[in-house]
Amino acid sequence: MLTGDGTGGTVRAEVRWTGPDGSTRTGAARVGPDGATGTAVTVWIDRRDDLVRTPVAPAEAEQLSGRTRTHMR
Repeated sequence: MLTGDGTGGTVRAEVRWTGPDGSTRTGAARVGPDGATGTAVTVWIDRRDDLVRTPVAPAEAEQLSGRTRTHMR
């Protein structure tokens, strides 16, 4: 099921995955608009098996935080 306004080149879709205990889990995630129902997509889950946003790369995290890193020798 695809819904949404296509913000940022993505649409909101119902996704399904298998939890560590073997149960089927579902949730809503932003996916590319060109996938058909049943298309495999990558989603990220946390330790509680809840959907989370894609983690940012270390360089991007540093830029977003506005901080600089100093290396000491």
